[in-house]
Amino acid sequence: MKHVLVDTLRNHRVAQVVDTIEERFDVHPSLEWHECSDDTVERGAWNRNPDDGSFTNQRAAHDASPQGQRDNMKFERQLAYGPFGDQLDAIYRDMRDGTTTFIDHIDKVKSDIPKVAAVDPIDKDRILDPD
Repeated sequence: MKHVLVDTLRNHRVAQVVDTIEERFDVHPSLEWHECSDDTVERGAWNRNPDDGSFTNQRAAHDASPQGQRDNMKFERQLAYGPFGDQLDAIYRDMRDGTTTFIDHIDKVKSDIPKVAAVDPIDKDRILDPD
């Protein structure tokens, strides 16, 4: 059974995970050791529910939420678009040569990674929706 160090001041976030009781060490009063039967619990993204002792992967919960899906879509598109310098170079070459390589690339990224509607009204396209 794993032993999990929980930070009570930070929403009961898992701060450390050790495999045996012998690996435990003395900690500040704001930290607590708990036994954990879930072998998938890791430090950082996991929180412990103090009411029932269960552990929740906050990152997985966020990724499954509408906002998490939107965040992942934006991140994946940003990676697929490529560095700004490469984008500007492609736009320049298309303008110079009369080609559509850049637009074709952007269209492919948008079709491969479909748009996820914004949940937050602040999260909008600032160029197309300038208000």
